[in-house]
Amino acid sequence: MRIKLFSKQVLLSACLTVSMAAGPFAASVSADSPIVPVGAGSYTTALPTVQGTIAPQATIYRTANVTGPMPTNKWWSSAAWNPFSYQMFADPLQLTAVAAGIQVSNPDAYASANLYDSNGTLTKVSGIYRHAVFNGNQIADFTLGTTSTTTFPQKLVDGYSDWSVSMLWQTGANSMRVTASMGSPYLYATYAGGNPQLKFDTAPTIVSGSASSNVLQIQSNGHTYGLFGPTGATWTGIGTTTLTCVLPSGKTYFSVAALPDASASTLATYQQYAYNFITNQGASKTTVSYSVDQTSSQVHTTYTAATQTMEGSQSGTIMALYPSQWNSLDSGANVLSQQFASAHGMMKTVAGSSFSTTLTYHGILPYVPAVGNYDAAKLSTYVQNVANEPNHLTQAIKNTCTDRPGVVVSYTKGCAYGRVMNVVPLAQTLGDATSAESLEKWLEQDLADYLTATTASGAAKSADLFYYDKNWGTMIAYPAGFGTDGSINDHSFTWGYLTHAASQIALNNPDWATQTKYGAMINQLFDDVANTDHNNTMFPYMRSFDPYAGHSWTDGKANFADGNNVESSSEGIQMWSSMIQWGLATNQQKYVDLGIYLYTTETHTALDQWYQVNGNYLPDIPTEHGYSQSWSNASSSSATLTLTPGQAMKLSIMHYQVNGANHDEFMVAVPGTNKLAYTITGLNDGDVIKYWFTNGFVGDPGNTDDKNPYTYTFKAAGTGPSTSSVTPSNGTPGTTVTINGSNFGTTPGTVKFGSATLTPLSWSNTAITFKVPMQVPSNFMVQVVTPQGSTNFQNFAVLANQTGQQWGGQSTYGVWWTGDPQEKRGINMLPLTGASMYLGLYPDVDKASIDQLKAEMGSDSWTWWADLLWLFQAFYDPDGAISLYNANPNYMNSAGIQNEQGLSQAQTYSWLYSMQALGRVNGSITANTPLYSVITKNGVNTYVANNVTNAPLTVTFSDGQTLTVAAHSMAWKGGVNGSMDNRSGISQTGTNNTPTPTPTATPTPTPSGTPTATPTATPTPTPTGTPTPTPTPTPTPTPTPTPTTGAVVISDLGNGSVKFSITLTEPKTYVYVFAKKNGAQDYADTNAVSSEVNNGNGTYTYSSTRPAGTYAAGNTIEARFYTFSQASGQKFYPGPTDNVFSSPVTYGSSPTPTPTPTPTPTPTPTPTPTPTPTPTPTPTPTPTPTDTD
Repeated sequence: MRIKLFSKQVLLSACLTVSMAAGPFAASVSADSPIVPVGAGSYTTALPTVQGTIAPQATIYRTANVTGPMPTNKWWSSAAWNPFSYQMFADPLQLTAVAAGIQVSNPDAYASANLYDSNGTLTKVSGIYRHAVFNGNQIADFTLGTTSTTTFPQKLVDGYSDWSVSMLWQTGANSMRVTASMGSPYLYATYAGGNPQLKFDTAPTIVSGSASSNVLQIQSNGHTYGLFGPTGATWTGIGTTTLTCVLPSGKTYFSVAALPDASASTLATYQQYAYNFITNQGASKTTVSYSVDQTSSQVHTTYTAATQTMEGSQSGTIMALYPSQWNSLDSGANVLSQQFASAHGMMKTVAGSSFSTTLTYHGILPYVPAVGNYDAAKLSTYVQNVANEPNHLTQAIKNTCTDRPGVVVSYTKGCAYGRVMNVVPLAQTLGDATSAESLEKWLEQDLADYLTATTASGAAKSADLFYYDKNWGTMIAYPAGFGTDGSINDHSFTWGYLTHAASQIALNNPDWATQTKYGAMINQLFDDVANTDHNNTMFPYMRSFDPYAGHSWTDGKANFADGNNVESSSEGIQMWSSMIQWGLATNQQKYVDLGIYLYTTETHTALDQWYQVNGNYLPDIPTEHGYSQSWSNASSSSATLTLTPGQAMKLSIMHYQVNGANHDEFMVAVPGTNKLAYTITGLNDGDVIKYWFTNGFVGDPGNTDDKNPYTYTFKAAGTGPSTSSVTPSNGTPGTTVTINGSNFGTTPGTVKFGSATLTPLSWSNTAITFKVPMQVPSNFMVQVVTPQGSTNFQNFAVLANQTGQQWGGQSTYGVWWTGDPQEKRGINMLPLTGASMYLGLYPDVDKASIDQLKAEMGSDSWTWWADLLWLFQAFYDPDGAISLYNANPNYMNSAGIQNEQGLSQAQTYSWLYSMQALGRVNGSITANTPLYSVITKNGVNTYVANNVTNAPLTVTFSDGQTLTVAAHSMAWKGGVNGSMDNRSGISQTGTNNTPTPTPTATPTPTPSGTPTATPTATPTPTPTGTPTPTPTPTPTPTPTPTPTTGAVVISDLGNGSVKFSITLTEPKTYVYVFAKKNGAQDYADTNAVSSEVNNGNGTYTYSSTRPAGTYAAGNTIEARFYTFSQASGQKFYPGPTDNVFSSPVTYGSSPTPTPTPTPTPTPTPTPTPTPTPTPTPTPTPTPTPTDTD
């Protein structure tokens, strides 16, 4: 938790107060009141006035055919937010709406290059599977448009269904309507007033067909397509860069299909289905349906693509399935032999109108029971430490769980709720009724207040409330963070913390969760992210969840070159687990079934795509900046180096040395190929050539040199060893790799893997095997060195065994805000709760993940989220995790360890000993109830189940075991035995929305400047005992020249205040500032773009100021800027990579005035500051353009 930075664009727009029908259980309100009561809670339809409020933009780019709540967070969402669109990934197609029509690509997948430090040594493995696109570098294979219009003013969304969208380009009577669907290789187009026209950068190759045939098979940029005109259509422009399909009279339809190969049989197969259109009109649409079999604990899902037949008698279509789909495919599907590559694994194809899958639901628990050999006195102390806090919204949570310094946003609240709710059952276990009641009532009251738009007196609130935006059809909490407002980002993540707390409250005190109390408002949050009623007038269908991709998307707009994105799969899964528990506790079966469907689908996808439990599913693909090197003897005294890239290359300079003499030469393009070559002459037998490159490859940030040179030994006779292939060409550390070739000899030599020398596993004259080392060196070129000489180089990409983010166009081992591997892995673990047991289903995978992390960090002395990583390790090695914990008993107060703010020491301590006693999660046994788990130690199972009903429940497990659980209780038997009443120590009373201070067992003074725990409409400042500072006159600043562009400037403003600034040569869409104090990052401003100053000379200055008292004399300060613009993409300052900070400066050593961006500022005297009391706790937020994970 986190500063989780999502580069999301936020647009300020006018927002009208709207009226709407009252929600469920709404009381009568005056016609002009914006407050809509919902049970005991309420929301407002008037945009709140709290500072920093941003509403979603007013404009939705849609036609009159699309009305009501508008879907967001889709693969195609940028089409609804923009006149045209950013890249949209409807795998296997990549699409971009432009003024001329729609750009189409069938991009290749490839593995990324790897991350190096400033010395050229790889310290953190980077594994990215992505389409060949980044920041717009991918050239479209063609643009599909119409002869009637060359430039349209905009395109509009004209229809959509569960995973499909239709877009309309129109000017007057001329139009083109295009439908695309995720998983479909087809684009379906209809025309008015013109003919289909395809424009290419270079003339495509005609594989089959002619001007007189209605079907053409073509190749562009190495990708094959079928172009399907109606019967009677002809073509013009063959042999040129413009192909026009001349439609016969009365036929206005046309389709395109990406083809997995150029064979005639594949074309014939795809032609059969080319005229069955998905139109998103009438019955022709895509739909997903599901059913839950509680007895077998299975989820059955059917994906249907209903089509409209334009000609012919063939029914159905062709759909490409992701690995998580084809891994669970039901029998009877018509599986084709062709496959497509994607950034998320190989896609297998099926033909027909639908396909079905079956997945196993492995159960969740409301909490992990506190069992095992723990010290009860210690646990009691840890529980009371939380219960006795003067404010559960601790300063650490306020600092970390927000993207707006000083502002408590909805995510901040959620972090606090999650931390507290996990301590309640521990207090109950210990019989500490005082702590249990204190924590429970704080949760009930604070959340009740948050779900209410009025104060206890009935006055409208301006903060800590929900607003309903009727235009888009969404609930937004204010103050907002991470773009949950203007971009509609992260709703499933953020609301998930709130609904999880509500579901725990519902177990302990059902009265609070009734529909006449706060249950109806919680239902609204569930419906905001996962409404399943297509006719709902308040919320769109499945806002946050993509039923075809099988996971959430978190960006409301998807305004990125790589499409939409999602980072923390585990936070999305928390939302679905809370839905299951909520539905059970409130007797709403629709939420139980929906939650099980969503939880089961997304956990399987997360394990497949993020944790790669079944492998990476990738073909043997080239690397991102990848190239294979081939040396050949041009003569007895010369040799030619040829580079064959994995994608397009720019001009490359080769630096080389022969016997110590330096040379710089341009590589030369080989005519008719995409290869580069250079011939070195004047060589003698045995000469050693050292060489490296610069400015070589598309997308290479900064085009920096390869720091470690390659080495080749020239053999005049040409009889030395040579390599023909390396199989596979990518893999994780530990992967066994085979080098194939000739003349290796029978005496083993060595394998050079980058700068490391490896001992081979096996050696023969034609084949050598080796294992990728865990600690990986730089330059992943594989070379064989023998007494007879060295071989050519073969490229290899080292991949991480876990990803941090999924994008439409890539799967990457990374997160938004840091390069720290601890956070790259931890982001998909948090929050760890009883619903996280799915993470323990594959202990060997968990161990491999932690092992690789240890290798990357150099040890398992974690410095960030140590407690989270210990808990994860406990899934497979609780003893080892306990040892690490015991070595750091005071980690919560250690300057060298950052704990995960959603965890308490009480939960950490209890979890470790519970898993030590219980063992490993056993996924082979299921149960006939949703709240269950089976955990096995030394072959002995412990069966755990929870009962939310008013009567005893007998649970039957799939191995025949039964467990009877008392009403409103959890029970466990087998290796460990026990039970607990979920209501123990909790008073069963209603709750109003007037929070009361948390009672404390021992009076604790409230720290100076800490806001009161009781929110009020008008907070009153609390005077402190701090002596009034002696006013010090501030000297008049001396004008300074405009700072050097691109330089990070740290300016001492006096009194502990510092300003960070940078001047750049273009305006930016996003600007983030990160700062370190005394070596530890303690600050992030994700809205520095709002400070933009146009200097009037072609430069723009951005800044962020930290307030007085932040720094003391002697503090060291470092800073870095992250920026993004559509023209330049991502840029880092000082750079060249993302996590490089400026050189440290020492505060107080040489105070300097703030650099002024204007060339000739007019100095003005600064008035003497007037001492003031401690400021009111009302935050003064600033708008943020960011989002999630």
